[in-house]
Amino acid sequence: MNEETFSKQIVVYPNPTDGILSFSNLTEEIKDVIVVNTVGEKVFVPINNSKQLDLNGFPIGLYSIIVVLRTQSHNFKILKI
Repeated sequence: MNEETFSKQIVVYPNPTDGILSFSNLTEEIKDVIVVNTVGEKVFVPINNSKQLDLNGFPIGLYSIIVVLRTQSHNFKILKI
């Protein structure tokens, strides 16, 4: 399975979001989630690796969400409103 096909299977929603972000269609356990702002700074790395991410309290803007699985990682652009 190629990278593009695998990425399409993971669903990150809702986008845009006003707070809680959810992950579905995961074929592997989430090892890590990293939130990066538009200047490339890590602004949040949650302690638990659940299927939800709480972005409440984050300023409005565009973020990269990096989802790290056992064998691959995937980057998603998310708009926080």
